[in-house]
Amino acid sequence: MSRWDKINEKGEIFRSESDIPAASDNNKSKYNSNRYPIIFAFIIIFIFAIFVINYLKSNTSVSNYSTKESSGQNITYNRDINNNSALGSNEKERVIEFINNYQSISNEGNINRIMNLYDDQVDYFNKGIVDKSYIAIDKQNYYNRWPKVTNTTNGNIYIENADEKDIKTVSFVIDFQVDSYRRRERVTGKAQTTLKVKISNDVIRIISEKQTVIKRQKTIY
Repeated sequence: MSRWDKINEKGEIFRSESDIPAASDNNKSKYNSNRYPIIFAFIIIFIFAIFVINYLKSNTSVSNYSTKESSGQNITYNRDINNNSALGSNEKERVIEFINNYQSISNEGNINRIMNLYDDQVDYFNKGIVDKSYIAIDKQNYYNRWPKVTNTTNGNIYIENADEKDIKTVSFVIDFQVDSYRRRERVTGKAQTTLKVKISNDVIRIISEKQTVIKRQKTIY
């Protein structure tokens, strides 16, 4: 029997209570050892969730309204507009004038003038077929977020006859810059824009609008 052992009234040998770990102490030790991996796992999940959210935000296009970046789209830069002999020179000039007007009005941010560019039903970015009231709300929200918009055409404007009569497919690259002075944010970049326009009774209207972001950079000032 060691000096730490004691004898009770029945002659049984036992250690003093101070030398015997309490059951609750054992449970606490087990609880703490089991808790740390769980806490660590939650921290990892939380950090990963923040990373995913920031990644999704950074890839959301701000170049033009409901634009989203799509993969696998072929973007051609070097094809000359005059290659399509099926288009008359006067018709090409009208379409190019319309695109220039589209860019200018988009930079102004005048919703009423912008809406005059669109047909009643439009295949609108990734939203499918929508009416003009939807487009008006979406564009107003866009200009509320980015009050200063500067889009400029970079390179050629490509025009092709679509399968439907009086429909032209127009594609071009834009350099864009949008600013929010309130949030002190600026986003610049490059995007491929593809429009389908309908020519009816000498009036041109957009019936489809798609866009793919090529590059994008955000700065805080």
